[in-house]
Amino acid sequence: MLGVGLTVGIVFSCFSCCLASINAASRIAYALARHSFFPAPLGVAHTRNQTPHVAVSVSALLAFLIPGSMLLFGMSDTTIYGYLGTISTYGFLTAYLLVSIAAPVYLSQRGELRSQHVIISILAGFFMLIPVAGSFYPIPAFPYNIFPYFFLLYLAAGGWLFSTLGHRAQIIRNIEDDGEAVQAQLTD
Repeated sequence: MLGVGLTVGIVFSCFSCCLASINAASRIAYALARHSFFPAPLGVAHTRNQTPHVAVSVSALLAFLIPGSMLLFGMSDTTIYGYLGTISTYGFLTAYLLVSIAAPVYLSQRGELRSQHVIISILAGFFMLIPVAGSFYPIPAFPYNIFPYFFLLYLAAGGWLFSTLGHRAQIIRNIEDDGEAVQAQLTD
């Protein structure tokens, strides 16, 4: 009986995580498409609901096709979950590590930085680096040993994309203006 309850909880958790990821990916694709960085159809909002329905559909399709194609290659569902979960964990660890660096900088700019904030940020960064180090040593079994390099390649592609965008100063200003407009709407 406990196993059934755990399985139901895990299914809801996975569904919620997938839904949140689709939402985030579609909103980013929508914003970038509105500034001619992604194909224009991704930047179309639904006329009545004002939602990025095309970007949501494409994101949902990708979220289905990637693990679906892995199933076609004969991988089990738990193997797929393990592979994709491992790769995505690097993204979360990177984001958390960047937050632990950015938080004291932000607090310092506001004049609110205290020694305990720095200590917490250092500890958080240290604890984020432990699983990263464990991805390299001891060397995990294949294919887990190549996943960190896939993620580094992904980061390099993002760096290239960012540098490409950096040459388009007007696009950056437009994206910043949109962000400020959304922030103003949220605080009103």
